[in-house]
Amino acid sequence: MSLEWLMARFGVGTATLKLQLPQTHFFHGDSIEGTLILEGGNVEQYIERIFVTLLEYHPAGKNSYWKIVNSAEVTGALLVAPHQVQEYPFQLLVPELAHITTSDYTANSTRVEAEADILGAVNPSGSIDVQITPDPEIMALDEAMSALGFTTAYKLFSEPLNRSLKAVQKTYIAPASLQDEITDATLQVHSEEGMLRGRLILNHREVHFADYLKAIVGGDKEKLPLEIPSVQLLGDEGVAVATAMLRQMLTQALGERA
Repeated sequence: MSLEWLMARFGVGTATLKLQLPQTHFFHGDSIEGTLILEGGNVEQYIERIFVTLLEYHPAGKNSYWKIVNSAEVTGALLVAPHQVQEYPFQLLVPELAHITTSDYTANSTRVEAEADILGAVNPSGSIDVQITPDPEIMALDEAMSALGFTTAYKLFSEPLNRSLKAVQKTYIAPASLQDEITDATLQVHSEEGMLRGRLILNHREVHFADYLKAIVGGDKEKLPLEIPSVQLLGDEGVAVATAMLRQMLTQALGERA
């Protein structure tokens, strides 16, 4: 047994894995398609199989963990020679149960990880971060909010604290023209069975003492119901349709200033 072979068993001078993806943003139902690059180490090694896994991080303090969302085998048994480079295409479906990539401090990080099974040795691995984006119709609403002059401190959506809502949400700072009426607005939406449902929550500005008292019990929040067929928000006219709908909702709630 050579020293190089022994060191490779412990991960020194072993084969390496690298992932390449043409894009890193995906919707539910998308297929993550990329290339796995295997490069041999300092010695010849027998690999039983190579597989890729979609993982998401669930923070829970000391009990934090990575959850397997989906996995697929890239190749079966093979022999890799020293410094030999081999490339393998792979596909990995993003299932509906995958969490979106969120913007809050407890964000679920998502990655694609490749690992090679080598009997009696440290398994080499490689990974790349990806972003799971809300459905296209939800992103059309997001663009519409920007078109209406709303801005946001965070680029990504988050999940509500009440997970039973099955929604995603994003808070936007109101444009200057509406600041006398509202400070911000929150989209809280979800799509299912061909419909986009949710609400636009307006946070009214407190001016008088009575307003502050109302705010203590949530009286400063105005919840506008939202429901529209998803198909109307898809395609080239989707953002325009979403913008018109949101403008009408704001006008009805706040008057002509919107």
